[in-house]
Amino acid sequence: MIRKSICLKLCLLFALSLLLTSCAYVPGGIAPSNIPINGREYDILGPTHGRESGFFLLGIISPPFGRRGHMKDAILSAKKRKKADALIDITVEHRELWFVLFTIRTTTVYGTAIRFKNGTRTKLENEQKLKQSKESK
Repeated sequence: MIRKSICLKLCLLFALSLLLTSCAYVPGGIAPSNIPINGREYDILGPTHGRESGFFLLGIISPPFGRRGHMKDAILSAKKRKKADALIDITVEHRELWFVLFTIRTTTVYGTAIRFKNGTRTKLENEQKLKQSKESK
């Protein structure tokens, strides 16, 4: 009898926890590129993708040690995969999973990786490359 009572309580707890969870899938934006191309020549390296996830307590509090699932980080991840200078034909997906005490946010970026010909980077792009190389060390 006690076993049935415990089993029933566990089943009710499980059913309640299912009711308190949910998810959302948002197809994001579409962009021609992540930086202005301005008629510069480039080589197409092929399709790539990048994904970043973040963990949030109570849906809003991000621990200082964790990632946040920002789109910029997903773009950097996609570029790093192909050692690209930029992305073209970009699409973005955003997914959130809500649980009782925490939320997981995931941003995925899909695009085509490109590399500019003959070192045709702008001054800003060169500064960003230098910053990225310092961060990776």
